[in-house]
Amino acid sequence: MSMTSRWRFSGRRIRFLGYAALLQAVAACSPAPPRNLVLISLDTTRADHLPTYGYPRDTAPRIDRLARDSYVFLNAVAQWTTTSPSHSSMFTGLYPHTHGVGENTRLLAQEFPTLAEILAGAGFRTGAFVSGYPLRVAREGLRQGFEVYDSDFEKMRRDGRQTTDLALGWLAERLPEERFFLFLHLYDAHGPYRPKDEYLELFRSADPGPRLKHIPGYQQRKHGKPLRHLNDYVDRYDAQIRYQDDLVAEVLAALDLERTIVLVTADHGETLDERARVLDHGKDVYDEQIRIPFVLYVPGHAGARLRPHVETVDFLPTVLELLAVPAPPSLAAQGESLVPLMAQARDGERDLAFSSVYAYPKLHADRGYQLDRQRRIHAVRTRRWKLIVYPGVDNDYAELYDLENDPLERHNVAERHPDVRDGLLRAIISWHPSEVGTAVETELSAEDVKNLKALGYLGD
Repeated sequence: MSMTSRWRFSGRRIRFLGYAALLQAVAACSPAPPRNLVLISLDTTRADHLPTYGYPRDTAPRIDRLARDSYVFLNAVAQWTTTSPSHSSMFTGLYPHTHGVGENTRLLAQEFPTLAEILAGAGFRTGAFVSGYPLRVAREGLRQGFEVYDSDFEKMRRDGRQTTDLALGWLAERLPEERFFLFLHLYDAHGPYRPKDEYLELFRSADPGPRLKHIPGYQQRKHGKPLRHLNDYVDRYDAQIRYQDDLVAEVLAALDLERTIVLVTADHGETLDERARVLDHGKDVYDEQIRIPFVLYVPGHAGARLRPHVETVDFLPTVLELLAVPAPPSLAAQGESLVPLMAQARDGERDLAFSSVYAYPKLHADRGYQLDRQRRIHAVRTRRWKLIVYPGVDNDYAELYDLENDPLERHNVAERHPDVRDGLLRAIISWHPSEVGTAVETELSAEDVKNLKALGYLGD
């Protein structure tokens, strides 16, 4: 179907919050606030490929063990499906339409306070150790507040082993009386998937699976026998997640978990074979790309598995409250603290979650839509429904999915449920303004362009 384009967006996001802020209950669980924070971002890691979220393969045993004593958010949603925009939302509590970082080639503006800046101002030592080229390109925007922002590697990526060793060295230098914030970014699950043999052997399938018709250039094997079947890639993807889990285990072993909050998450997921374009991300807002792991370990808390929707913009206000660090007056985070939800340790009524990404006309040609490259695809998700709106040149296109009966988002039922469609459309209009924020355009070198293209970015 088509809908009139060029909506007038106004107002702020809609939240349906039916729970009380039971802060006294949280205080009773943890008499003294934790001292430290470790944020681990597993780039391109789908929630549904972790055993914590029901995956049958043992891809992340150590994270799963941590999750047993943690808050596990079962419906965590990323606000964008590429690296820099998603991390910018994590660090600022702002949606991409506010901070303006919508591509890996843009920098977060200095005017937005970041989590690292706030914690550094409260006396924390701050260190960031990143593995992927997009966060190297984004250095001058995301490094705000970090004493150390280590992105000193060549080419497209750094093996997680090297990044983890640097982070462990930094941790070893911390004095007992120091409070610290460590950000560790692992990029090993990002394509092209090149696991070590000992990890691949853990997941090698007897059945190669269906033959793939098209494989993105950056995923194609450059040396050795070409890989053409789905399970060849899924096995390698899972092996890389397991490799990351072993590195996370080393970091957890180095921490005093009686004093340290640990947040394990991802910036976005990955489409494997669910869509016409396989083994890729950054161009869609289907669940395999926007649903992310979110495991939050808090000392002294038993944890719980929580179903209400949460978003990456909620990270900042949540950890500030848990650390008992006041938010500065200049902070205008659009996310919300999850502490009230955690205090209830049960389902609430927090039902809406939003995501966006730029429209790439050539990459959505399978739908037959005429898309406006300058505008964004928007999605809003509830427990049952998902509305995706594609920006058309003349008209916008709405796709509605009944997630209870169609979890893979195969059947557009927008015409059959116009009331649901129009209600969720109003939610998107209220959430997204007509004017969006602007970020600083990065001056890319020839090497930057080459490396970003080799990672599947800068495509049309």
